[in-house]
Amino acid sequence: MLQMKNIISAVLAAAFAAALAVWGAVGAFALEDSGGEFSLQEQHLMIDRSSSSYGYEYLAETENGQAKQALYRQLGELSQSFWDSDEDAAYYKGYYVIGQIDLEELGLTNTQATEVFFTFKNDHPIYYFASATAAYDGRTFCYVIYKDYAEGEVRKGCRQSICRHIAQRSAELADKFSTYDKVLALHELTADSMDYAYKSGTRQPSAEAWAHNILGAAVEGSGVCEAYARDIQLILNCIGVENVLVTGTAGSGSHAWNIVRFDDGSFYCVDCTWDDLRGDLSLFAKGTDLFYKDHTPDSPENSGVDHLYGLPEVRAEDYSFDPTLRKSPVLTGSISDPLGALYFSRAALTDESGAECDLQLYFGRFAAADTPEGSCTLTAACEGYAPRSTTVVIKKGELTQAELTLGRYGDIDLDGSISTKDALRSVAFARKTHRPESDYQAALADVNKDGKLDTKDAMLLIGICCK
Repeated sequence: MLQMKNIISAVLAAAFAAALAVWGAVGAFALEDSGGEFSLQEQHLMIDRSSSSYGYEYLAETENGQAKQALYRQLGELSQSFWDSDEDAAYYKGYYVIGQIDLEELGLTNTQATEVFFTFKNDHPIYYFASATAAYDGRTFCYVIYKDYAEGEVRKGCRQSICRHIAQRSAELADKFSTYDKVLALHELTADSMDYAYKSGTRQPSAEAWAHNILGAAVEGSGVCEAYARDIQLILNCIGVENVLVTGTAGSGSHAWNIVRFDDGSFYCVDCTWDDLRGDLSLFAKGTDLFYKDHTPDSPENSGVDHLYGLPEVRAEDYSFDPTLRKSPVLTGSISDPLGALYFSRAALTDESGAECDLQLYFGRFAAADTPEGSCTLTAACEGYAPRSTTVVIKKGELTQAELTLGRYGDIDLDGSISTKDALRSVAFARKTHRPESDYQAALADVNKDGKLDTKDAMLLIGICCK
């Protein structure tokens, strides 16, 4: 159940003590926990990796888009500042407010600002303190937070708990290669570690703030659909899996879930909450034909609190995973990093016909403040593919990244297939009329892996092409 989204609007003039009147209601990373505290710089990296720009980019396509994006950026600045701060939040006319924004200057209506606020909130699951209330003092937007997180001392613990949660989950998923396996493992980790949160003594969804934000998963081990969906969103963002948070209705009430881009490049629906309650995977990686029978997303046509950015097209049929995508790449190197955990992201493994092609790997590792600086060589290897090395430079407090494309033995031109062109090149290498353009091309041409480029390799390739 989504927590009720509130809009608060009032004309308060000079009456500082007057209460705000309710106008209406209803409404890309891998880190390993080093055991100590995460520095502010490390926290900022997590904020960056766990956030999405999907909603921000959507706003540009809407009416008054530039002004909406300007408001979105101001919300980001206020959120970042409040995350960093250990000061208590200001108490303003009955609410805890971390900033105010003049909408007249931006040329936005209160309704438009409400849509921007919830778009921003849906892009940033890590900002646990952002309440479900869009408040207005006349034409001034008031950024209201949950009262539970008004005290700076409380937020210190929240920051570290969320960072540890991200680090732990990223490490647990580091050995998963296909998107399907990553999402499935996270889906099961989230479901296994959480219970649905009810109001004490009832079967009604909890109204506690933590039950509706990432702390439900990171600390409490309990929450309603928002906590489940935001946990899935947060971690998938951190490990580089494209996904979008969805709000809408399911069954007889408000609900939240995720849509995720899987290995075939298409989007499918994932509802971890209902799967946890049912104890199965009946709503994992599903298409609209099944999923939308009892789930209806909010839409851009809705205004105010029921407004939701346009969603990517979701396939009608359910996802069918190809087990051949379960490759096991191994990356070796000499990075000494107590805070690092590497992860892979598959960019392309099959061509449009479904045949095997090249293997594209992405490596990401955060260098902690005490990591020795310098360069090291990373070597990626996977069965059936020629190993490849790259040199990376490590700088303290920065994310070290590298991309490698591994070719199958025989795919000399690295075009994703083994063809007569490759066989002819192998013949030329064997006759020594041409030389490989690089050491890696030579490795690809050494089909029998004996360290020599000769007629044996050429004959093997010709045989492959003649099949």
